[in-house]
Amino acid sequence: MGDEWRYIPFTEAVEVNPKISLTRGAVYPFVDMKAVDPSRRGVTESGFREFKGGGTRFLPFDTLMARITPCLENGKIARYEPSPGITGPAFGSTEFIIIRGKEGVTDNDYAYYLTQWDKFRHFAISQMTGSSGRQRVPADSLSKFMAPVPTLPEQRAIAYILGTLDNKIELNRKMNQTLEAMAQAIFKSWFVDFDPVIDNTLKAGKPIPDSLAKRAAKRKQVLEKVRQNNYPPLPKEIADLFPDEFEDSEIGPIPEGWGAGPFTKIATLTTKTVRPGECPDRFWEHYSIPAFDEGCHPKWERGDTIKSGKYQVLPSCVLASKLNPQFPRVWMPDVADPTVAICSTEFMPFVPVHEQWRPFLYELLKSPTIQEEICSRATGSTGSRQRVKPKDIAIMSVILPPPKVITAFCTIVGGLHKKLLANQRNSFLLARIRDTLLPRLLSGEIEIEATEAFVGRDN
Repeated sequence: MGDEWRYIPFTEAVEVNPKISLTRGAVYPFVDMKAVDPSRRGVTESGFREFKGGGTRFLPFDTLMARITPCLENGKIARYEPSPGITGPAFGSTEFIIIRGKEGVTDNDYAYYLTQWDKFRHFAISQMTGSSGRQRVPADSLSKFMAPVPTLPEQRAIAYILGTLDNKIELNRKMNQTLEAMAQAIFKSWFVDFDPVIDNTLKAGKPIPDSLAKRAAKRKQVLEKVRQNNYPPLPKEIADLFPDEFEDSEIGPIPEGWGAGPFTKIATLTTKTVRPGECPDRFWEHYSIPAFDEGCHPKWERGDTIKSGKYQVLPSCVLASKLNPQFPRVWMPDVADPTVAICSTEFMPFVPVHEQWRPFLYELLKSPTIQEEICSRATGSTGSRQRVKPKDIAIMSVILPPPKVITAFCTIVGGLHKKLLANQRNSFLLARIRDTLLPRLLSGEIEIEATEAFVGRDN
């Protein structure tokens, strides 16, 4: 540790709930607690609201830390990063504590990473007061935590190293958003809007069902642009897989020769129960609801820490949450060893009837139409205790394209999924490196040279 490092009370090292003036009746960006994603460094505005005098107030790149249980335990801490073009102050949930670097004492980015230190978060949790289920951290109790304060150049170097890792993780996340959007767009085009069938039908001069008339008019415009600009059309070998006519079905007009039937024609539910507690020294790859919400990374846990039975997760399966389906969770596990891969019994592990159909199964379960259908089948009390019954999903009517169409889709989209999973693996590795480095850098166990190559010229 450098000679100039010192430890001072957290509330002297940073600004806690700094004063910011807002005009009552004016509209400002607003950040809701549920907008904070523990797997992301930043949080953008949830929307815009009229300021009526309540809520926490903050500036761009201030740190928002949940003070209430279980949000703090779940890691709801993030920097406020407004959308492009949005500047100035904002406000948010009353359940935030706002933290900012103190001029001349702490760098603002360093202040954020202080809040990411497990040692600090565990201390904050230990300070909670109040009745069970509604406990909160008193802001003034943070003064009891002695924060490490190296020189400003060293702080900037530490924040630079950790920030570089977070930047790459964020880049991977954005790339995966694009890949997800591309995959879902292809699914919607082929199996919801039936664009290739409409195109073939228009070319053949055959009638279009009334319910698809608006889509057909749009496709005419698209086909005209393709003709005028010589855009590459859908490859002939793909276009020829689709018919040039529609027929009626129980779910409305569908392409001729296709079908509609129960979900079991696409996938089956596999619920082989595993009891990790019977192998207490073994490490298990646990796909849980919290792990999904914290970034779609399973947690490795010893068997003796897992008290209840779990389901086995096979490499080809797709996990769909049956709990609180107002916010459906669909997870494509990246399983390397199925003998140690397990999931919460609040997931439904679906295995495609043909292993290579996994991309179709995943995109089908993620499609808004199917998610709305799943939500409509929820039973139980309102809120987080509602569930769907797997047997209700099994009889749910879905589109049944010919196998050759599904196979073509899986060939194209499967490539996108491979890139997506590779990015997830990379982000998981980077996050582990960051989480390993962070406590060692903040404690001074690892010393770094605060050179201009890291932090630029210190003004």
